[in-house]
Amino acid sequence: MPQHFFVEKESSMVAPLPASCSSLSSSSSLSMSETERIDVRASKITISLSRMFETVIGYHLYIVYADNEGQEFIFEGLPFDPKTGKVPLFSPSTLFLNPSGLLTRGQCIASQWKRESSFYVPSALSVTVIAGAKASEKYRCLQEQTCAFNSANIPYYMTTGPNSNSYVRTMLERCRIPAIKPISAIPAPGWDLSIELH
Repeated sequence: MPQHFFVEKESSMVAPLPASCSSLSSSSSLSMSETERIDVRASKITISLSRMFETVIGYHLYIVYADNEGQEFIFEGLPFDPKTGKVPLFSPSTLFLNPSGLLTRGQCIASQWKRESSFYVPSALSVTVIAGAKASEKYRCLQEQTCAFNSANIPYYMTTGPNSNSYVRTMLERCRIPAIKPISAIPAPGWDLSIELH
């Protein structure tokens, strides 16, 4: 069973999703087919710790919804600096030291804007957790729950969580999607941390 990190939601801090995500949910209808699916994917991160002459490897998890036309929408968590309103320009080795003051924020982007995701790799480790008509329903839930997550001001700590992997675990559980990741994506810090949003 995952651990649970409790936070109080502040509705005034809701961050809207990019239009590339919300545009699909506003369409009049979606054609359901067996090609629709939701995957959990894992990209490997290698961090060089120069002072320790060590290399640390971990996995960044993210969720991908593929519609019946093959377009992919990527849900992922990232560190966010509330002072600048942007993803911090820290190196992974700096994030590894768990600097204070950062938040975990979810985002959704369409795959044609994948350059906005530092970790999107079509050939990444992947497991399909839902296929068929229910996938688009869960897609809408992921949108809604990402807004709820972003309103809660969840702290970000790369090595212990909460972090981007905690965001993925939380989204899967809140949308009642099987919380499964690629079996060889080890370690995935923060994956065992599910966040209760109030």
